[in-house]
Amino acid sequence: MDRLDGIVRCQWRAYWRRFSRGTHLTVGNQGITLIISVLILIKYFRLLGSADVEIASGNTFMLRSLLAGIFVAWLFLPIGFSRPIISSRELLHLPLSPKELFAIRIVSLLMMPYSLMVAAASLAICYPLAHAPEPLAAIAAALLFIAMSCSTGLAIAHLLSMAAWRRLLFAVLVLASAAVAYVLSGNDAARYSQFSWALPAELVCRAVIGKNPTLAIGLLVALNCLALALAWWSFRQSLVRGHKARSSKRIDSILFGLPGPAGA
Repeated sequence: MDRLDGIVRCQWRAYWRRFSRGTHLTVGNQGITLIISVLILIKYFRLLGSADVEIASGNTFMLRSLLAGIFVAWLFLPIGFSRPIISSRELLHLPLSPKELFAIRIVSLLMMPYSLMVAAASLAICYPLAHAPEPLAAIAAALLFIAMSCSTGLAIAHLLSMAAWRRLLFAVLVLASAAVAYVLSGNDAARYSQFSWALPAELVCRAVIGKNPTLAIGLLVALNCLALALAWWSFRQSLVRGHKARSSKRIDSILFGLPGPAGA
């Protein structure tokens, strides 16, 4: 535990020391991205008031939209913004177990300002849910939804670090987008709505309005276990693939560095 605490402290200090110098904001238009994120966050907090009014009247349309935004934010956060000071592959040189490396990966996700803003916005969803007919069940379902979104984002980020999974996920994304567009544009939209009750955001809405909240929370717990298991499996696969790729690259560099015909 002391080893994990020391590594996390070093990563935290190193990141915020670099961030305070201002050089990090000039890389990849990070400063502009941070300003846009703050404006979106302000707009989001204004929409929470509208969601509070709608929930009081039994309408959950705005709540579904906010939950979708939270899911997308956690989905893209590990992919586009999470860059730890010391990567997990570099930590393989230390006497750490895969579980310890996975714990460091999760904690390091919350070091960036974007992560803190997404976490604050996600927890702020509890404000309108506190006025729901079943507030305790609604807040519990929302927290489970947030945890599942974070685990799903981590799993996809790990899979995208492998070339074969990048091609597979791109094909799945294209097919899923085409299928959703076909269903929503045709007469099968009503059939699609019959199965939408199993979607995570819909499960939260069912808990909010008090429509069998026990079943909704149970399904969200199952989805959390599945997402966390996928994140753990994908993390281990990314470590193994990265170690093999780095080893083969090192051997190739030695061979090509030899003089004479052997180097060619």
